[in-house]
Amino acid sequence: MDAVDQRIDALMRSNEWTSAARSLSALLRKRSDDHFLLLKRGLCDHERHRYSKALPWFAKAAAAAPHCPCAQYNLANTLFMLKREGEAFAILSKLAAMSPDMVEDACADADEDGAGFVADVHYLLFQIVIEREQDYAAAAPYLQRHLALRKGHRSLWPLRVLRREVKGYRKEYERG
Repeated sequence: MDAVDQRIDALMRSNEWTSAARSLSALLRKRSDDHFLLLKRGLCDHERHRYSKALPWFAKAAAAAPHCPCAQYNLANTLFMLKREGEAFAILSKLAAMSPDMVEDACADADEDGAGFVADVHYLLFQIVIEREQDYAAAAPYLQRHLALRKGHRSLWPLRVLRREVKGYRKEYERG
């Protein structure tokens, strides 16, 4: 990793999304097909809740590296945020079928915990199903799979956040 990449990573770790986006855009003028740079550029918009602006970056990343689960996941997550649940579900269903080892082997650029990644795919599927079906029981298997896979692995959702979200979903959508 060169000094520019290190600077960009430091900006992203500090949540300095605008500065990181500027640096990434300049770098992408030279390396326009680098899926990992495209992915990072999309994250800069996604983290600022600019989902419409993030979508083209993630779509380009996924097209440049269709084998990369991270690119596919971020594309699906952004589609979900844009209320395009059907498209997101289709992508995530394919990712959910991957083993953790397959995830880890699929993209050399990603520092990915395969089990944590697949767990997070299942939690996003839980969110999509519960919001689409408005039925906790229909979505619960995805939550159960997420919880089983995340033990001892990294997750995008801290447990306290997950518990709060699930409690809200239960209250709103549990029947009976």
